[in-house]
Formats: sequence, structure tokens, C-alpha cells
Amino acid sequence: MMSTEVSPVAAHCEPVNPLADRVRVLSALACVDAVAVFDEDTPERLLADLRPQVWVKGGDYAGADLPEAALLEEWGGQAVLLPYLVGRSSTALVARVREGAR
Repeated sequence: MMSTEVSPVAAHCEPVNPLADRVRVLSALACVDAVAVFDEDTPERLLADLRPQVWVKGGDYAGADLPEAALLEEWGGQAVLLPYLVGRSSTALVARVREGAR
């Protein structure tokens, strides 16, 4: 699932790639069963409808901070946090490009 909103972590920077492109890239991954876009503040409604076994989030979140973690546990689902790679975010990429443009 992918939010149409810019994350609070990167709120000062628009996404580098349009939503349709990001959905297409994720959909092409063999390990991804489906990509759903949601427009709410949290994905809880869509998670409750789809009941995924695995919910993957970026490492800039902490498991206990995920409001949807308790919901996932209701059906035995789990949240998996990918490691955060310092300096590898799109926010950092845009900053490096802007620095180089000066």
C-alpha cells in the first residue's frame, strides 16, 4: 500500500517520482503481491480489508510507533521495518542535486 500523501518525514520535499511511477516500480518486484494506494492519514481501513500477512515500512519508523501494528496482530500479520540507509533517501538525493547546482 502506498499513500497519496507525502510522508511527514519528507514533508518539505515533493516526491521525486510521480505516484503512478512509484506504484509501477513496486508492482514489478517479484516479492510484491499487490500495490494499493490509499488516501487516508493511515492505512488502517485498507489493511483491515486486505488483511496482509506482511506489512513493510521504511526504517524511519519504529514498530511501536506504527498505529497499524496492533491491527496487524489481530489476524497474525506482522510489520517488517526495512533498515534505514543514511544518506540514501530521496530527500538526501534532492539535497545533493541542489548543492551541486550552485
